[in-house]
Amino acid sequence: ETFPSHLISDVPQQEFERSVLAAHDRAFEEQKYLPRLWDLIESMGISGKARKKAYDAVEEGRKVALTYMKEASSPDEVKAFFSRWADSTVQQLSKATQGEPESALTEEQATRLFHGLI
Repeated sequence: ETFPSHLISDVPQQEFERSVLAAHDRAFEEQKYLPRLWDLIESMGISGKARKKAYDAVEEGRKVALTYMKEASSPDEVKAFFSRWADSTVQQLSKATQGEPESALTEEQATRLFHGLI
């Protein structure tokens, strides 16, 4: 009813519903997770530009890791997700800090942050 019919007329109903559910689940998880991320970063005393860079890097790292996720119920897949999330976060942070990610988030802080998010 609210989607333009010409855009979804060729999409099978089941595929459309699956896409809507996936978008809902993704948005729900983000709304649950992002405030927790902000609170954790703030509780570590990270402030100013470093806080924003750390927040953005962790958020983007999670999005990258999610693109590789296939079977969320598989222990190996979950382990791979967290590994990709951490690796991608460091890569994003490195880009944002011109190759010096520890200037925004030390290794100890990153460890505490990921433990707090898990």
